[in-house]
Amino acid sequence: GGDVSRLEKELLEQRGELQLEQQASQLYATRMKEELASAISDRNKLTMQNDMLKDHLRESEQARDRTEKVQEIEYVKNCVVKYLESNDAKVLPLVFSALHLSEHDIARIRQQQEQGFFGWLARNDH
Repeated sequence: GGDVSRLEKELLEQRGELQLEQQASQLYATRMKEELASAISDRNKLTMQNDMLKDHLRESEQARDRTEKVQEIEYVKNCVVKYLESNDAKVLPLVFSALHLSEHDIARIRQQQEQGFFGWLARNDH
């Protein structure tokens, strides 16, 4: 009788210890699931912020590009106006450069200059 009672007591103690270990494991698993859910949520927020920053950067780059194009157009306009005002052939290289003309285009223009094609500019003072 005493041995059975002692064995039952040990079994009950072991069962209690196992239940405590199981509860501790379940609590640990629950905490890990919560941490994982939090990490996933943080990752999703960071991904969304990253996407927003990329969009903002792209918009900023586009705005900068537009500003540069406006400045370039203004420069081209000023070069052409300077040439038209002065009819000074020394200004033409600036115009050619501003327009990014090829050597072929420049040669064609020089040929027309020699033939007097641009003489109308000097005759048409408006």
